[in-house]
Amino acid sequence: AFATEASPDGRAHAARYDATPADARPVDIGAWSYRVDTSAPDEPVVFFFYDNWSSVIYTTGTTGAPKGVMLSHRNL
Repeated sequence: AFATEASPDGRAHAARYDATPADARPVDIGAWSYRVDTSAPDEPVVFFFYDNWSSVIYTTGTTGAPKGVMLSHRNL
């Protein structure tokens, strides 16, 4: 952490938060990757193009009638 470079007090403060708790258990990421790779996604994959509309904002123009302004993904 950047706090370790600040001062001796910063190093002591960072060391206190970097300590591993006594009841911590290691996690084998390799064992979980099989479950992640074989599970079905919760939502379907959505493809979009930058010029597709992402939202419409209605403005209150000075002419009285609200107008819809289409925002594309590129605009965001």
